[in-house]
Amino acid sequence: MKPKLKLTYESELKIAFLLLLLFLVLINFGTLYLLKVTKTSLSKEFDQKLTTVGNSVKTLFKELQPADETALRKALIELTFKSEVEEIDILDFGPQYQNPRILFSTDLNEPAVIKKITEQISPSDWENLKKGTPVYSKIIKDMLSSGQNEKRYYKYYFHPFKINNQNHFVIVALKNRAGNLATLEKLSKLEFFFGGLGIFLALIATFWIIRVTLKPYQEIKHTATEAQLILGENPQSEIDSVVKTFQKTIDELKHKEEILRELYQSTSEKAQDLSRLNDYILDSISSGVIICDREGKISRLNQAAEEILDLKSATCINSHYKKILGPENPLAHLIDKTLAEEKVVRNLDLEVERNNGEKVYLSASSSLIKDDQGQLVGEGLLFSDISDIKKLQEEINFKEKMAALGEMSAGLAHQLRNSMGSIIGFTNLLKKVLKEDTANSEIIQHIVTESLVMEQLLAKFLNFTKPLDLALEKVNLKEIINESFHQTSEYTKRKDIFLATPAPEEANFVMADKLLLKQCFQNLFQNAFEAMPNGGKLQVSIDEEKDFLKVEVADQGVGIPGEILDEIFNPFFTTKEMGTGLGLSLVKKIVNLHQGKIQAHSQVGQGTKFVIHWPKELENKPASREVKEKVYYLNA
Repeated sequence: MKPKLKLTYESELKIAFLLLLLFLVLINFGTLYLLKVTKTSLSKEFDQKLTTVGNSVKTLFKELQPADETALRKALIELTFKSEVEEIDILDFGPQYQNPRILFSTDLNEPAVIKKITEQISPSDWENLKKGTPVYSKIIKDMLSSGQNEKRYYKYYFHPFKINNQNHFVIVALKNRAGNLATLEKLSKLEFFFGGLGIFLALIATFWIIRVTLKPYQEIKHTATEAQLILGENPQSEIDSVVKTFQKTIDELKHKEEILRELYQSTSEKAQDLSRLNDYILDSISSGVIICDREGKISRLNQAAEEILDLKSATCINSHYKKILGPENPLAHLIDKTLAEEKVVRNLDLEVERNNGEKVYLSASSSLIKDDQGQLVGEGLLFSDISDIKKLQEEINFKEKMAALGEMSAGLAHQLRNSMGSIIGFTNLLKKVLKEDTANSEIIQHIVTESLVMEQLLAKFLNFTKPLDLALEKVNLKEIINESFHQTSEYTKRKDIFLATPAPEEANFVMADKLLLKQCFQNLFQNAFEAMPNGGKLQVSIDEEKDFLKVEVADQGVGIPGEILDEIFNPFFTTKEMGTGLGLSLVKKIVNLHQGKIQAHSQVGQGTKFVIHWPKELENKPASREVKEKVYYLNA
């Protein structure tokens, strides 16, 4: 057997690219050949078209000239459009081939036509034309009319013939556009240049591809040889050694990649566990937490913050705190101050309005978040809802006021009642003495009336400050509301206000002191009547809420200004000329005795709504007492 030709990998690669170069050269020559064939075919087709049109013109001229010149002109113009020939001219050169004149032309400028045609006929062409042989001109370049720089290329066809029975030499000149032929003519002139340039570029590209392709292989081979991974210079095993070395390197990289992937997965899981633990810790805190970056964008919001401020974490994350909280929110001011001054604030009491319009009291603290270099990267806000503490504090203050008022009023009212009793007694005695004095009797009667009014007022003060004992019984709340409304209507003599209440299928029962419960609603209704001087609707609703009945009393009155809304339950606070300022204080006292809560909501011009949460059962039932049917109207 003949030994096989042993080639190295580099030699095989070079041979392959040289074959590729040969293929590209063949393609280049094939392209040049196709260009030449296309030019020849298009030129032949172009000449054949002009020959056909020339014969048609010759035939028409012999048939219609000179019998009908109008029909000839019409037929030639129609032939011009059908054949898409640019211009048709018929020239008569006479028997001596001199002094040509135009028999027909689609160009109206006859002198210019004669000049253009004669310039395109060379001496050799004249000899062929005289022999009756048609000739073609070279491709000529013509500029368009003035104002345009566009160039057009044309080619003339000259077809000679003689008129029947005449010794006149006539030539048909056809002018047609030859833009495609001109383009192919230019390309054919440069075919050798492009052919040589193509071969040169193919050589450069081939050698560049060989170099770029072999460079990584040579570098791998060189590196492997230096690392003594390839031994010997056996061409047959050279490529195998390089491939094995490369494969070994890939295997090692895959192994290390797998190790790195495992480490990354382990680290990622630990990071996720820490992140989840952080989330669990933040969500388990009862205080609200808001974390912002240095630009003020919220990066974390725990569940307590969502509940306290009525927010949604999904809409807050990556949003600026001013957009979420509002620029006038006290929490926003606190964050502004912390980021601007880089100073922390601790245990600052704030009154904040939630998104639903409800106000809450917060105790807020701020902190700075810094990186390892001590650079500020963000700010943390911690706040707790102390609304219940505030309410409890207000109740304590209210009870302290009531206790102080009781101590003061007890002694003062008894002393005043004793004095008023003496005044009434002496006035009645004086009235008997002056019985016949009509003028003085009227004055004395005024003194008695005003003294009785003062006596009643002192009795109300004493009743307000006196500790109340509850006589609890199961009462129907709806019946109490209806009775209180009718009694208030009779007392105020108002028939222009009607009551709107729900009609539940089952009655709403609560454990309460019937007398005090009636007094509570009568005072509320009395205020509502006075707030609606022109009449209106008094809306009362009762809703079940777990262990409470939620009662809402809403009027359509003038409303209470917001700046005094928090003071209306204080003793002696009133905006009425004849009010005592004890009506709503007594209402709150009765509600508190029944372990309930009362709140007021009002808007000026739209009315006032009182919301009472009345417990169905009292936790510690006080001792019962004898019920006395007596109700005081203590108006605010």
